[in-house]
Amino acid sequence: MKKIQVLALLSALIAVAIYVLMQLQAASSAAPAGGVVLFAALIALPLLIASAVFSVGSTFVLKTRVQRIEHGFTNLFWYLVLLCNLILSGFYLYVLISFVYSFIFR
Repeated sequence: MKKIQVLALLSALIAVAIYVLMQLQAASSAAPAGGVVLFAALIALPLLIASAVFSVGSTFVLKTRVQRIEHGFTNLFWYLVLLCNLILSGFYLYVLISFVYSFIFR
């Protein structure tokens, strides 16, 4: 479970870093806009989706104290990792609910 939590955080950080680097590269040169969008669709978006699946699923499993102790979440570092994933999961669920809400109540 620890590996999944760390993987969720790392994939989210890598996706955001790739997106920022793409925007900087597109703004600093005459790169075609279509290439930047294609790169975002093929790299950054799947990383964010994988991060959402890992983060929401593993955070849901670790909701009880017994599960956290069983999986070794007993010191401050792992509680901080869990807290970061909890915040990230809340953000992902907010985005999903907003997206669905925008299609239902247009």
